[in-house]
Amino acid sequence: MWREAGEQLGKGANEGEGRMKIAELRLFRVEGERSPHDWDERAVRSLDLYPEHDDVRADAWITSPHVSHIYLEVLTEEGASGQYGPIDARQAFLASTELRGLLIGADPLAGEQVHDKMLRLQRHGRAGLFVTALSAVDNALWDLRGKVAREPVYRLLGGPTRGRVPVYASMLGFSVEPERAAAAAQEYRARGFAAQKWFFRYGPAAGAEGMRCNLSLAESVRDAVGPGYRLMFDAVMGWDSTYAADMLRGLEGIDPSGSRSPFRRSGSRCSGGSRLARGCALPPASMRTPAGRSENCWTAAPSASCRRTRTGRAGSPSNDTSARCARPTTFRLWRTAIPSPRLCTSLPPSRRRRCRWSST
Repeated sequence: MWREAGEQLGKGANEGEGRMKIAELRLFRVEGERSPHDWDERAVRSLDLYPEHDDVRADAWITSPHVSHIYLEVLTEEGASGQYGPIDARQAFLASTELRGLLIGADPLAGEQVHDKMLRLQRHGRAGLFVTALSAVDNALWDLRGKVAREPVYRLLGGPTRGRVPVYASMLGFSVEPERAAAAAQEYRARGFAAQKWFFRYGPAAGAEGMRCNLSLAESVRDAVGPGYRLMFDAVMGWDSTYAADMLRGLEGIDPSGSRSPFRRSGSRCSGGSRLARGCALPPASMRTPAGRSENCWTAAPSASCRRTRTGRAGSPSNDTSARCARPTTFRLWRTAIPSPRLCTSLPPSRRRRCRWSST
């Protein structure tokens, strides 16, 4: 089936006829009821700098028993479709008002071309919310291609490369009180999870006391699970660079496997994470993506600092900056991360600094 789709794609590209065409981009809502989350605590937010917004119960999506989510669907004239979601209302608005007109009549199998056209649609849309809407469409198109090929998407991307995939326990929502956090850490290690990611509650607005509480959390879970067990920590971009540097120095004795999203990005620059990595003594083996980048900063063309080989990274291996700097098609929103065949990471470290973005 995929061979037939490939032949169809080639024919469409060469002749402009006989190819599959997108007929509609549809948004639909799925609603239901659930038991409210047993949510003890939330993660730090950048907005916590303003005390009137520092309230865990203000997050209705945490406490409400009602579930309501928006999904996106791409439909073709031939009856094939692909879905993605949930997405938020802002992404849905952009997909409906900005991207729909460009997609109607396009070939859903010509992924690189469709992506490039969407990206070029907005001269101000190469980072931020517009790109997250673009990513939702990208994911729906991959779902469609998988259905056309009657194959899982990982096979279309060249996989599988392994039979098993390691997972970790996300501890978002668990209490950050040292004793309760330690008990939860022990419980989830006993369940068989080989790693955990904990979320810090406090940022610069909480001052020295908040930093002490953050470090107490890290120390308690490390003591609970013992040395050698993989622990990761996430600040969800709730810090600034000064606070992040102080926290990472405080974490050196904890031996974390990664410290993710410590502060908000600045435009499309990615130099802040490398400066932070150089300023702390965490071992390079535990620093896998530039601090502050993670899944939340996406640009089309990398800056000069992106092109340089990193000596320290913080985060998860799936978000390697060198991969994201290879071509515009290698950057996606979190959950997409579809790599291009031409990745800087395919080069040896000695040549990686010569890897440059190319539009061809």
